[in-house]
Amino acid sequence: MSTLVSAVVPSTADAPASQIVEQAGRLGAALSLPEGLDIARDSGLVPCLLDGQQAAFEFTRDEGESAGSAVLQFEARTSYSSLVASAYVAASVAVLSGGHVRDEDGHCYSGTALTDWLSSMELPVPESDANELRIEVRVVGPRGNGLLQLELGKVPPGAHLAHRQRDRVRRDTRASNPLVSVRFSPIMHRLELGVLLAAALAMVACGKPATDADSRQSLVVPLSQMNSGYIGDPERMTRFLRCWQKEVGAEAVQPTDFGVTIPATDPRLPRSLRDFHVAKAQIRFRSLYEQSNPGTERYADPRALVPFKQFSEADFSNWKSAFAGMNEPDASYFRYDRSQQGFRERDLDSMLVAGAETGGAFYLLIPRNTTRDGESEALFLHHGGLVSRYKSFAHLLASLYLEERERFAGRDPSLGHLYYFPGRLGETCVSHVIDTSM
Repeated sequence: MSTLVSAVVPSTADAPASQIVEQAGRLGAALSLPEGLDIARDSGLVPCLLDGQQAAFEFTRDEGESAGSAVLQFEARTSYSSLVASAYVAASVAVLSGGHVRDEDGHCYSGTALTDWLSSMELPVPESDANELRIEVRVVGPRGNGLLQLELGKVPPGAHLAHRQRDRVRRDTRASNPLVSVRFSPIMHRLELGVLLAAALAMVACGKPATDADSRQSLVVPLSQMNSGYIGDPERMTRFLRCWQKEVGAEAVQPTDFGVTIPATDPRLPRSLRDFHVAKAQIRFRSLYEQSNPGTERYADPRALVPFKQFSEADFSNWKSAFAGMNEPDASYFRYDRSQQGFRERDLDSMLVAGAETGGAFYLLIPRNTTRDGESEALFLHHGGLVSRYKSFAHLLASLYLEERERFAGRDPSLGHLYYFPGRLGETCVSHVIDTSM
């Protein structure tokens, strides 16, 4: 997805971030922009929040087609939230400066036409969780002798396929009959699901009162108590990378002799990162991205990883401003599916750059957040507003591979995201390095 929205304004136009935010509010959107944003002089990535949803856009300023005018361009490349944020920022600047908005098709809007155009865009809302079931339950049998007979309401189609371990139970006692919502994560077997679901239903049916804390919190297992699911070693990682190259049509490169000197990697770094660099050096791995961008090195030298702040102070400051005050507690933070909410501001200072793309996308490690098997949490930051956390560097690699796989096949690359992939991971190259049953 790549959508450009422009504000055509007088060349002298200047609107502080605070005025843009206020005007967006009058137009109907709750917008948050980095303090100090200067549309008269700034350019580059601008992270923001729109109605509580993360977004970002690429901002540039060019001379207008007519004398005394300027064209402010707001480009969203990844998320719907970013597209709508771009539209509201452009509209707010246009209203404040007496200009007009131009969409990617060249249509221009001002006055009531502008407000009608904005109203045609639905503000982003959090996605419903496809891994959550809501099942009505009623006690119909005796509770003696340790037995309890329950009657369930309608069970959604396909629920029997959710052979996943419960990691959240939420009771809703406001309903006429008690409702239980069970959140699943892809970890364990259907038999264990049955036991856990029965226990959850029993808690509700036995009338255990729900507290305010129960309704507010959605507890998850801390990362330090999770296994990452990385099952690789240098040999398995090599098979994964060869499979990746083959599927996306990247040029095959003959492997070097096994006696070649492999770049030393710090043993304190996560195993998946070390295995990747050993395998990458052995086969001189090139992805579709690197083949399309000759001379570009996508991954940082593992012998000299630097803090994000040192690597790009401007990008570090932008992301820190965008996520200021966002410090979700451990009890609800470590989610590794589409329900996760960005990252925590306090983790930024510890992030190391494991790789980057031209234009402002970064592959980061968060050493302070580690799994039980020693993998560091990995983070993908994209200039278009996409923010994704993974249990390991291997999971981040898997998502990059799936995106290239979908793109090469002529499909929507956003479906290649590890958390949105519509197919079976076990039938892809991912299965070489990640336990796809988890």
